[in-house]
This record gives sequence, C-alpha cells and structure tokens, in this order.
Amino acid sequence: MDVLDCDEVIAHLLVTEGFSEVEELANISKEDLASIEGFDEALSEELISRAQNYLEQQEKEAQEKLRNMKIDKKLIDLGVLSSPMLLKLAEHNILKLDDLADLATDELIEFLPELDEESASAVIMKAREHWFK
Repeated sequence: MDVLDCDEVIAHLLVTEGFSEVEELANISKEDLASIEGFDEALSEELISRAQNYLEQQEKEAQEKLRNMKIDKKLIDLGVLSSPMLLKLAEHNILKLDDLADLATDELIEFLPELDEESASAVIMKAREHWFK
C-alpha cells in the first residue's frame, strides 16, 4: 500500500491475484493487470508506473550508497547482482570479487535469500571466471 500509494482494497486484490513483490507488478503488461476484475487499463497503467518508479528510486539510492562504500569496481561490474544485492553483500564484508568467489553456495544464499541454489552457484562461478583465465 505504501509503495504503490494505493488503498487497502487494491492492495488486497493484488495479493489475492498472487502479487507479493513490487518487481512482479513492475514487469507485468497493463493488459494482463487490467484483466483482474475491478481493474481497468488506466488503473493498471498507473499501478505499473508507480511500481517501476519505486524500483528506479530504490536503484538510485542503492547506487549512491555503493559509491560511498569501498566496493571493488570489478564486483560491481560483474553484472549479475543488483545494487541492493551488492549492498547486502557489503554489509557482510563481501567487498571484492574474490570475496564473492570464495563463498560457498549456501553462504551466498544466507546473505541473499532471494537466490535459489542454481542462481547462487551461477553467480559464484561467474565471480570465479577470472581465476581460470
């Protein structure tokens, strides 16, 4: 409700339809969202826009925090982790590419529970690529 600046009825309808993350709403088409009973195209477009604006603002804030931390540019440039994910890692003193590469899959999932085992393994292997060059 706060993020989307909407009333309880709209928030309840969204949850009932299976939306639990703002990212889900930001990435749906307005036609699909408008298919929910009680939603029209204008409301759908506005909700999607609010979700996208929120995520853009979160990304800007995370980018600003990243600039103020001592996170290695190679870790940022790896390109497989979002800015909020990089901030979570920095909170656990994962500041360099090798810090990430040294993690086990279960450790990374502990820091970033939004990752599944396959994704976490892929991130770690991407971080290790420079070891094999």
